[in-house]
Amino acid sequence: MLSTASWAGPDELVDGLLAILAAGASLVQVANPDPAMLQRRIATEKVTRVL
Repeated sequence: MLSTASWAGPDELVDGLLAILAAGASLVQVANPDPAMLQRRIATEKVTRVL
């Protein structure tokens, strides 16, 4: 999974990181994403879902 969401508080941390890891998935967290480069990042990281 790839996410560009911020973790501003505990609820976002649980929803954006811990829930994903608890489900057995992996996470690519992208801070300050460049929209022009996002598709390349998705392909490079072999992302199957984008949040």
